Amino acid sequence: MSCISNEKVENWTNSLHEDYIESDSYKALFFGSLIESGSDTIDILVTGLAVNHCTEKKKRALENKLKGIHKVNEKKTINIKKVIVIEQPIGSYMDSIWNNNGDLL
Repeated sequence: MSCISNEKVENWTNSLHEDYIESDSYKALFFGSLIESGSDTIDILVTGLAVNHCTEKKKRALENKLKGIHKVNEKKTINIKKVIVIEQPIGSYMDSIWNNNGDLL
């Protein structure tokens, strides 16, 4: 099992616009994570989408986009065999805390 440490991306500022998964910023984070994994093949990649973007259509589109062989730099390709996209509710949770809506939790 190979995972990326949270410390590697903890200062990353995420954009939450509708087309984020098509952005250069997303691609850079994705490729950087693949390189950091140190693997040439990833059997199962699990990633998340913001809750308000996590429709079945977007989940399938992201799974299809990430599955397969990716040329991450001039010398390295990485094969992702399977992708699972899950809802990422942490944004909603943190928003609730930051806006003092903790009672709603």
